[in-house]
Amino acid sequence: RQHPPGAVDLVLDRQAEALGKAIGMLMNMLNPEAVVLTGFLRVIFECRRSTVDAAVRRFALETHATNCPVLLGTLGSDVL
Repeated sequence: RQHPPGAVDLVLDRQAEALGKAIGMLMNMLNPEAVVLTGFLRVIFECRRSTVDAAVRRFALETHATNCPVLLGTLGSDVL
């Protein structure tokens, strides 16, 4: 409430871009079947899904970005 208008949006946009880049690079290195996000990463993804998805498509090989879904964890409070 004390931040200037748009400040939180700028932080979320920057974090979403970084998250998408990291996911894309990990897809290239590890070739996973899926990526599961939990905790604060899940929150970033839920708030800025389109930004994360766009960054994943830019940084991952096309086959990885197309065939490896990014999923949300379902453990809730049992995450740890």
